[in-house]
Amino acid sequence: MFAAHQYENSPAPPVAVLEIVGDISDPRPRFVPLKRSVVSGDVLGPLASLRLTQLFSFSRAQFDRVVEAVYRFPLPGDAAVRGVHVTFGDVVIHTELKERGQAEADYDKAKQEGRQSTLVTRETPDVFTLRVAGIAPNEDVTIATDYVLHARAQGEGWQLRIPL
Repeated sequence: MFAAHQYENSPAPPVAVLEIVGDISDPRPRFVPLKRSVVSGDVLGPLASLRLTQLFSFSRAQFDRVVEAVYRFPLPGDAAVRGVHVTFGDVVIHTELKERGQAEADYDKAKQEGRQSTLVTRETPDVFTLRVAGIAPNEDVTIATDYVLHARAQGEGWQLRIPL
């Protein structure tokens, strides 16, 4: 069992967002617009294995430079992320498990070199974050999150909490 005691009281934000960071010239929050969300997967008894795929993009008129953004993904307390895949045009980055300090150093190095890069971290028990460097104007960025989730019995069926 995951963390079933947290499920009912999970205060996670209601939606996943991709917030642009590092633009100190404008203190207002800026977001890469969400264009599409697709959920797919299987529910086998009380466990669901799901993939949430979200497409984000912005035009040069909206923001005229390559940006870094932070993707915050809310999860119920009884869910666990299995993997994240980020696609920038033809480039696909698959997350891999590393020691935190090494992962942060690798991400910072790639960002400084002007390469596209991602870094997944757990922000709270109910939210994970994905730092995404190298998002260019007029380029689609697809974030596919694979996770498992405990389905709750509801009458004769199952109930799932999916953050969209």
